[in-house]
Amino acid sequence: MTAIVWVNVTTLMSWVRPAVGVVRVEQEYVRWLLSQTHTEPTVKFVVFHPKKKAFYEVSAQSVQEKLARRDVGGGAATTTAEDRFKYFAKRLTRFIPPAFLPKARDAGLMVIRTIRFFPGPSSPTAAPRCLVPSQN
Repeated sequence: MTAIVWVNVTTLMSWVRPAVGVVRVEQEYVRWLLSQTHTEPTVKFVVFHPKKKAFYEVSAQSVQEKLARRDVGGGAATTTAEDRFKYFAKRLTRFIPPAFLPKARDAGLMVIRTIRFFPGPSSPTAAPRCLVPSQN
């Protein structure tokens, strides 16, 4: 009978910020597990679904794809400020009363335009933009 080790990768699969501390260690541990191809016991991955209060199996390929997306750019998270804002905005909309959703959407679009307007630290050659038009 083959032994199976189940590894909870809920944090790894849902993490959208740069990996630090425990999250980074978890990612490295999972990378190591994935590299062990011909070893016993068999390793399988699960994620926790909070609404159903149950664990569900995730394929090793899905875990590898998630790690590969984080590897682009030297191991740093590849999500942009805009991606992170959209992620948190979607999560916050459930707490906004329906009557205020149109105004919240407008405010969110304004934040996204602002994020796009200013160059981030990843683009050091971008010229800064002036917010106030010249009075000449």
